[in-house]
Amino acid sequence: MLSTWTRFIAPLTIITLCLAGCAGNGETIEHNTAGTTGNSKVSMSVLDKIIELKPDDAEAYFNRAVAKDELADYKGAMADYDKAIEIDPNCADAYSNRSAIKYTRGDYKGAISDYGKAIELNPDYAKAYSERGVAKRILGIPKEPYPITIKQLN
Repeated sequence: MLSTWTRFIAPLTIITLCLAGCAGNGETIEHNTAGTTGNSKVSMSVLDKIIELKPDDAEAYFNRAVAKDELADYKGAMADYDKAIEIDPNCADAYSNRSAIKYTRGDYKGAISDYGKAIELNPDYAKAYSERGVAKRILGIPKEPYPITIKQLN
């Protein structure tokens, strides 16, 4: 049986904070929720409510996509990543996460495209460079030289 904290107080606290704009610190709502409750399904129900109240909240769609991804609902996760990108086309993490699903489904060209967009938006996104390189290798695309700056070496 879930505690009163897990069932009522934690989700209400998260909804209140998110409606006030809490998610700007780089942590995802889903991770805050799952960390509190230990349950992606609870996280998703909280995010459903946030989206109902704020249908143009790109971060809520992004975080619900992460929760769906953790629950192996890849079709639902893709739809939510698409919506997050539609609302906020500058969300590098949404492109990167969506590309991971495309990669898993064998859509390597789509994954390369999304990783490329993530890199365009965040040139320091090391994971996107790495994953894009793996997808390119699978397709037999030769390595491209790219400049290494002092910043990248540090």
